[in-house]
Amino acid sequence: MMKEQKGITLVALIITIIVMLILVAVTISIALNGGIFDQARRSTRATQLAQVKEAVALAKAEVLSDYYEKGAAYVPRTGAQFTNLIKQYLDEDSENLLVISSAANSAGTKYTVTISDTLKEVNNNSNTIDADFGSEVVATGN
Repeated sequence: MMKEQKGITLVALIITIIVMLILVAVTISIALNGGIFDQARRSTRATQLAQVKEAVALAKAEVLSDYYEKGAAYVPRTGAQFTNLIKQYLDEDSENLLVISSAANSAGTKYTVTISDTLKEVNNNSNTIDADFGSEVVATGN
């Protein structure tokens, strides 16, 4: 009389391992070819662009506050000063990677902020963000 054996046979174990390897290969293929990593990279850049735009808006608000507070004694900021103001609102890890420079018009009523090329694709293929004060700040001619 034979004793009934319990457990997994070698064939069943090999088949299980093969099925698991196939599943891993399919998952990796989908991840690489499905663009999951590209989507994650694009989402990160969109978030960074939103942070830069928020920093530009905060810098603009600070300039307007300065303008209304000082009145006739207001002196427009240079592009470099506006860049530094923006960078105050960004975290240290990304401030130099995201915002390259700013340029002001002669009246100090419009700043063009140059952003990094990595953010260009999520900013409608533009390397710039405008902070235009328009009629909010009266041109001083400085």
